[in-house]
Amino acid sequence: MAPCRVYRRDFGHSHGAGIDAVSGMLATALRYADNEWPVFPLRSNSKLPATEHGCKDATTNEAQIHAWFDDERPCNVGIATGNRSGLLVIDIDVKKGVDGFATLARLEAELGSISDTRTVVTPSGGAHLYFLVDQELRCSTGTLGPGIDVRCDGGYVVAPPSWITTTAYRWEDDGPILPLPMAWVTRIQESRSGGDFHALDAQPVPIGQQEDVLNRRACSLRRGGVSRAAAVAALWADVQTWDQDPSRPWTPADVEGKVDRAWRDIEPQPVPATPVRGALPTAATAPVDIERLAFTVRTPDEMAGETPPEPLAGKWQSVGGFGAVYGSPGAGKSLLVTHLNLSLASGIPWLGIPVIGKVPALYVLGEGRLLPRLEAWHVGHPEADWGLFRCHDGFKFSDPAQVAALLDYIKHEEPALVTFDTLATTIGGDENSSQDMGRVIDACLEIQRMTAYQTAVLLVCHPGKDGAKGIRGHSSLEGSLEVIARVTGVPSTIDASEIGYGCATGGSLELTSKKNKEGARVEPLAATLHSGGSRPYLMPAAGPEKLSAGAVAMLRALAEAGGSTGWSQWGANTDLHRVTASNLRSQLVARGYVEHDTERGMAVLTDRGEAST
Repeated sequence: MAPCRVYRRDFGHSHGAGIDAVSGMLATALRYADNEWPVFPLRSNSKLPATEHGCKDATTNEAQIHAWFDDERPCNVGIATGNRSGLLVIDIDVKKGVDGFATLARLEAELGSISDTRTVVTPSGGAHLYFLVDQELRCSTGTLGPGIDVRCDGGYVVAPPSWITTTAYRWEDDGPILPLPMAWVTRIQESRSGGDFHALDAQPVPIGQQEDVLNRRACSLRRGGVSRAAAVAALWADVQTWDQDPSRPWTPADVEGKVDRAWRDIEPQPVPATPVRGALPTAATAPVDIERLAFTVRTPDEMAGETPPEPLAGKWQSVGGFGAVYGSPGAGKSLLVTHLNLSLASGIPWLGIPVIGKVPALYVLGEGRLLPRLEAWHVGHPEADWGLFRCHDGFKFSDPAQVAALLDYIKHEEPALVTFDTLATTIGGDENSSQDMGRVIDACLEIQRMTAYQTAVLLVCHPGKDGAKGIRGHSSLEGSLEVIARVTGVPSTIDASEIGYGCATGGSLELTSKKNKEGARVEPLAATLHSGGSRPYLMPAAGPEKLSAGAVAMLRALAEAGGSTGWSQWGANTDLHRVTASNLRSQLVARGYVEHDTERGMAVLTDRGEAST
């Protein structure tokens, strides 16, 4: 890295909020560039990049900056950190019950004060502390302690006067940007090697000491509040650098065992809370020392200042959300989710649903061939630019090295959506095992946490034995998911390869919301299948299918029977002639409103049928 740059220019204060801050974006971006800080545009009211390659596109070129920012469309501004600018930024977070300022105070007591450097106040009440560095330092999330992230090589920060909702990022003062003290540089280097805010030896460990070192490091990570997935990834990365006993080399299961024991036996170190003011002891309780409570609370006014999640794809998926789509084999769930990823990567509507824009999407494939689906989709969308779509094969949640590599990729490439298709083929274990499913959940939650809830995670799942009752696997998954949707489909009557491009195959599918943590009402999404060559692609259905009065009566009779009844008894209590009822039974099954369980001789109402009653 080049020697530390000299801080030269005053950037003023950005006291304005919301749209008032936009008018000065171009001038501010040029001043940053004049200080040799590469800049690039972020999307309006967002932390997401507005360019194809994100912070890799950052530049100090004046003409390019004018092209980006001299536009009627509002946008935010990002600064590339690390060796390109000579900047390291310590990001202090106070969201979601984490008090990064308390962690900072604890670190300053050990390593020395750093709060006198130039500081930005963030919309959430946190802070960005700017420093000059001449070391190769990577970005990290939470490894220094709860609520503290590091932005350096390969990263970027949102800079003033960018705004989120109605609040702007602003410079707190006009002080200098100071060099980062060497004690802090050393701690950041050590924390990247598997430690937290306690110093750990990052060098290879002799064989006879490895057991003890792994135990101590696992315990240290637990006390530091690091997530289980991050701890396993960090320890496994350490193990890979050691000389190992050839008769008994370390395995991923060994590392996970160390972490599981630490998580079972040790409580995480509490984060001192902001004092709760106005709390009075009641007559039934003794006075409480509020200053010592490790329990952070927020007022309604503080919560009102939080930015609600942005829609990634309408009400179906939000920015940074955790969701799942499930359906029976052949229902079309993978086809539907592939279309979602390609729509996001191309910035075009997904089956008529607006998407947030053209954003990176990562598809982790565990089964099947993806290329035929991509080619078919391109038949239906020939003008689309899908350059931000990425795919990975052969991933297993059970392999700590693969999880560590995935997290590192996401940290630097910042996809808006990561899809795992399917859970059954990527779990690397038993879906009904609490330990194996816990490993999946930990990794998915770590993706959300380390990206500050800017990357959404979507799992493609199979249903249980009774498809109407939910996802197959351990119940902890459904409890962790924010959004669950079920796909039901009507098979094609003609193979896509036997008809011309764009012709309907006679097949259709429907996506129905089964869980939405925000409580939003989501209307079913219907699509029809069309030939894209060897495979079909999806198009929005023309509109709600009109049912005859007799069909509606049959569906209502099934709903009133609790959603299922004997096949021959279904419709007997209506005014319909028995021949008419028999014909309607077959029609409603063929159109996907009812399932005929031939083994039990039952008629079962589907999601589509339920929505039509």
